[in-house]
Amino acid sequence: MKVDELDRPAVPVMYALLILDVARDLGADGADVLDHAGIPTSLVEDPAGRLSANQAATLLLSAIKVTGEPGFGYEIAVRSTASSHGIMGYGLLSSPTIRGAIELGVEYLGLLLPMLAMELREEGEFASIVVTETVPLRDTRRVVFDFFLLGLAQLGPGLSEQRARLDEIEMWFDDEERPYFTR
Repeated sequence: MKVDELDRPAVPVMYALLILDVARDLGADGADVLDHAGIPTSLVEDPAGRLSANQAATLLLSAIKVTGEPGFGYEIAVRSTASSHGIMGYGLLSSPTIRGAIELGVEYLGLLLPMLAMELREEGEFASIVVTETVPLRDTRRVVFDFFLLGLAQLGPGLSEQRARLDEIEMWFDDEERPYFTR
């Protein structure tokens, strides 16, 4: 994604619905979150609808503001399932190997979250997934990375018969640990 594409509808509405569900779980009114974000209800009522990256960012920031939850990205991730990611989630689960699932994610991530890119790196017996932003995420950077990386860590163990354990997965962020991490 390029900066001049931030207003192009690209983010599936299923992510807006997930944000609203989490906000409701945290005691907020979904209509208040949409109103605060300036997003019409009709946009999220269309199952095939898409938000622009700017609208998705505004919705995230509104949800954080209305709920008062700085760890909103973690809250989204822990409530997500493979089906939260639509056809991509089912594709990941049906991949015969973890490598196949990762390669699918690397190739098609841009269709769901065009503001992120993912790369598989291998060094000896270790592999890592490097996630970068394709456009400046500014105020939403931390919440997007929290949601995406924790979501990956949660999906990973179920992706193959060679089940990885959560204690075998490390997440490295490029800044300090947040106060909400322990909680």
